[in-house]
Amino acid sequence: MNTGGMPPRTLVAFDWNGTVVDDRSRAVRATDSVLRSRGLGEMSDQRLLATFTLPMATWFAALGVPSGDLPDVEAEWNRAMRARTARLRAGARSVLTALRDGGVRLVVVSAASDDAVGADIDASATGSLFHQVDAGVVDKAAHLNALRQPDDVLAVYVGDTEYDVAAGREAGFRTVGITGGYQAATPLHSCADAVVDTFAQLHDVLLGWCPAASTRGTI
Repeated sequence: MNTGGMPPRTLVAFDWNGTVVDDRSRAVRATDSVLRSRGLGEMSDQRLLATFTLPMATWFAALGVPSGDLPDVEAEWNRAMRARTARLRAGARSVLTALRDGGVRLVVVSAASDDAVGADIDASATGSLFHQVDAGVVDKAAHLNALRQPDDVLAVYVGDTEYDVAAGREAGFRTVGITGGYQAATPLHSCADAVVDTFAQLHDVLLGWCPAASTRGTI
């Protein structure tokens, strides 16, 4: 695969959980553990899809966690996530490698903790693919806005939730919703500039948004 003419000064930022890594089942287990230990019911795949939102404190509060317990719950959730390995989405490594080799600036912007994201990056040996990894981000829109440079000709944020899309749009980024993460596909179709199911499709979307892109990019 090649980048097929991606222009210089292209920034592509990624959410991590549910976006670069295929880890919804891990999130279900981690959340189930947190809720059960506090007598707040069970977490299922469908419940996560229906309820997940960011910031994390907002989500846990909606699940019934008392406000005073929210910092401890977030820390416990991140520990549970870090204790389990997560696999990269199919095709992620090859697409990320091609984009980086083509001069695209790649950044991770995640609400998960530094330790949790760092453990995943170490386990997947993907640290060299990203120019910057920013975890524990509370306000994604503000963070993305600060990342963008004046001469960037294209800035894109890729995420798996409505919150990610809203943050990207607020920062003036083009947005891609990727299905199969922490939220059902329907909300993504209503708000993102593009919705994809795979990293291969993401690559094609990025090429289509670049005026100078050729049709030679293949996967």
